[in-house]
Amino acid sequence: MRAPAGPVRTRRQLAVAYLHDVAYLHDVEALDRAITVASRELSEAVTESATTVTTLFGVGPVVAAKILGQVGDVRRFSTKAHFASTAASRRSRPPAAASSATGSPAPATGS
Repeated sequence: MRAPAGPVRTRRQLAVAYLHDVAYLHDVEALDRAITVASRELSEAVTESATTVTTLFGVGPVVAAKILGQVGDVRRFSTKAHFASTAASRRSRPPAAASSATGSPAPATGS
C-alpha cells in the first residue's frame, strides 16, 4: 500500500501536529495549576511567619520565602552586625573557572 499523497497526507500531518499540541496544552495547564497551588501555599506560609520583610518594595511572597529559608529565625543573631557578617560569609563564591592557578581572580578580558 502506498503512502497517501497530496491533501490526504497534509491532513494527516496536521491532525498529528494538532494531537501533539493538545497533549502539550494539557501539560501546560497541569503545570499552571501546580504553580497556582504552590504559590498559594507559599503565600500562606509567609503570612503565617508574620515577617515584615514583605513590606520592602519588590519583596513578594516568593522572595520573602527565599530570604526566610536562607536566614531562618533572625532572632538568633544578637546584633545587626552579626547578621551582616553571617550573610556576607554565605555569598556565593565565583566559579573555579574564573580563578587562575594562583587562586587570584582571572583578569577580565573581552571577546
